[in-house]
Amino acid sequence: MFDTVGTSSILDPLDAWGRLRSRGVGRLAVSDNGNPDIFPINYLASADQILIRTAPGTKLTKLMLNESVALETDHYDAEAAWSVVVKGTARHLTDEESIRAARESPLWSWMPRSTDAFVVITPTEVTGRTFAGH
Repeated sequence: MFDTVGTSSILDPLDAWGRLRSRGVGRLAVSDNGNPDIFPINYLASADQILIRTAPGTKLTKLMLNESVALETDHYDAEAAWSVVVKGTARHLTDEESIRAARESPLWSWMPRSTDAFVVITPTEVTGRTFAGH
């Protein structure tokens, strides 16, 4: 872990997107009637959107009730850490052409059961920070 002495810097948008694309695991924050919830997810970030593969259930229901979401991914080691946060809108894919393309993407899932529901997040804001410890 880091001590309280260290530096923090803001990532430029291209670096934040690059770090987002370098990972595939994050946390998805949603809100249902003003109550926050967070889910671990696998994702695939492309040039301008993020694809999530899920199963019907609580997460998908909450996404359909409120399309405003946030996604966070991060990385840390003994020397430094970084975090990227995406805010945007989520859309459940329902047309066959989009679903077919999503199935053919290199997005994998931790779930052993069928996860044939796909959600696309269109970012409205992507921010990030790096943290260096001493």
